[in-house]
Amino acid sequence: GIPVFTYEEVAGLVLGYDPWDLGLQMHQVAVEPLLEKMGVPYNPKTKYLGLNGKEIMKPGLPTVLKCC
Repeated sequence: GIPVFTYEEVAGLVLGYDPWDLGLQMHQVAVEPLLEKMGVPYNPKTKYLGLNGKEIMKPGLPTVLKCC
């Protein structure tokens, strides 16, 4: 799939905000390939860390959709 960003998310990336601070890790589609194509630096180790440095829950698979 193709990740769909809001104008605010794109503006944050252009202004140099960390993608994970913008909440891009919560998209249902992986955003890393697009971030790489855009040349946006990111740290995969901090993808699921909250502002306090503790790990937040990773998004789970939907239960009502059939996933392969």
